[in-house]
Parts: sequence; structure tokens; C-alpha cells
Amino acid sequence: MNFLKENARDLWLALLFWLIFLTIFYLYGLPLSAAVYPLLLCTVIFLVVKLTDYRRRERRIKALEALKKVEDAPLPHPENTLEAAYIQVIESKERRLKAERSQNRERSKESEDTLALWIHQIKTPITSLKLMFDTGQGNTEMAAQLSRIDRYVGLILNYFRLQSENTDYVFCRVDLDTLIKETVKKFSSEFILRKNRIKLEPTGLKPVTDEKWLSFVLEQILSNALKYTKNGTIAVYGESSSLVIEDSGIGIKAGDLPRVFERGYTGYNGRNEKSASGLGLYLCKRVLTQLDSEIEVTSNPGEGTKVKIKF
Repeated sequence: MNFLKENARDLWLALLFWLIFLTIFYLYGLPLSAAVYPLLLCTVIFLVVKLTDYRRRERRIKALEALKKVEDAPLPHPENTLEAAYIQVIESKERRLKAERSQNRERSKESEDTLALWIHQIKTPITSLKLMFDTGQGNTEMAAQLSRIDRYVGLILNYFRLQSENTDYVFCRVDLDTLIKETVKKFSSEFILRKNRIKLEPTGLKPVTDEKWLSFVLEQILSNALKYTKNGTIAVYGESSSLVIEDSGIGIKAGDLPRVFERGYTGYNGRNEKSASGLGLYLCKRVLTQLDSEIEVTSNPGEGTKVKIKF
């Protein structure tokens, strides 16, 4: 049936030619019986040609069906220019698909490199803990180091969660002040260790967002503020419909500010701080984009850094 549909034009043309042939015989007064033999001969030749085309078509279809079962099998040689054009299109798409597969492998390699970087990072606080146990140092510093380990573990786990197509976002109205207090408590030992002061002002904000992922973002920002601030102040307050976390630390160089959200970019301060991974703000940006929020960083060297989350 498909073959007949594909050759319908040829059938109509053959019928037209036969009608023209008979009409000419009639107009010239020739006996129509004389046209029967050539018409029958033309009909037989036409049917033989079409039968041959049908068999060739079936063989091509079977060959193509067999290709589905063989990976990377070469396409059959084209029989005409139209087939050659189709094969060129298919090969072009196949090249693009291979390029996408290569990119996926590169992303997978990137994830593996990130994991290797994290493993290298986590060795530092573990080594510090061992030394503290050996020298009998106090519990405050040990608690701070354990807190760092916990954050590094959370950082890498959330990194891989964000690579997944399905991320477990659950949106609800969140009491931001309660969440801030709970997050700050996790850093109590580090505030004591680095002799920093915390200044909390009620924000009164209750945005609709994902509590778990927003908590992750707050932890990363507070972690950065503590890392680059010593014997200073970290202030958390509301500003219109935004949350602001401001520190009095070493600040960020102007040349580094445009790139602070790039994956793996640590900047001048990060190179001096050996534990910097360049993942924290990168993940914050990704998470907040998914939460339909924005993050903005302003800073001056020696004067501190101000991070603003716009809900």
C-alpha cells in the first residue's frame, strides 16, 4: 500500500500517456485495435520496472531495519542524489550527537575532579584534628574543625545533587529570622575561635522558598564571612525585601568581584586561603536561581564584604 502511494504520480502519468496515445489514433482515424499491442507491451514493461523497484525497495528497508540492531554500523551506499542528501543530514546529526556525548564525558570528568578537590580539602581539617588530639588542645578548636568537615561534606553532596535533573525543592513560607538563628548556632565555636562578633537584627521576612536549600546558602555565605574575618563583626539584617550578610573582613579585590560566582574561581584571597575551593558562591548562585532569587556581592579590600539575597 505504501509503495502504491509513493508511486501514485507515475501511475497517473502512465494512464495519461495511454489516453494521449489512444486519442491520437482516434483523431487520425486509425483503427484502435492497432494500438492494443503497443499499449500492452508498454504496460508489461512498466509493470516489470515497478516490480523491480518494489523488490529493491524491500531489500533496502530490510537492510535499514538490520542496522537498528548494530551500533555504529555504516550507512548503506546511496543509490541516488536524494538518498545521498539524506545520508549527509544523518551523518551531520550523528557528529553533533557524538560531540554532545563528548561534552557529557567532560562534565563527568569535571565532577570527578571536583570530588578529588574536595577530598584534598577535607584532609586539612582531619590532619588538624589529629594534631589537636596529639597535643591535647581544647575542645573549641576541635569543634570548629569538625564543623568545617561537616560543611565540606554538605558542600560536595549538594554539588552532586544539583547535577541531578530532579532536585528535591519543596517550596513553603519560611520564617527567615528563625532560620538565621539556627544557622548561626552551627558556627558558634568558629565565632569564638576567630574572636568575631555577630550582630543579628530581625528582618521580619517570610519568603516563599525551600528551607533546606536556603539554609545551605546561608551556611556558605556565613562560612565565607568567618573565613575572611578575624576579630571583627558579622552583621545579618534585612533591607527592603532582601537579606544582607555583611562582614568587616579583608574584602575582595575589584578585579575578582565579576568572577566570584564562577565554578572553581578562588581569586586573590582564595589563593592565600589554601582551603578555598571556589564552589561555595558558585553553588549559592545556582541554588538561588532555582529558587527564583538573586544574589549580589559588593566589597572593598580591607573594608569587608556585603552579600545581598533578593527574594
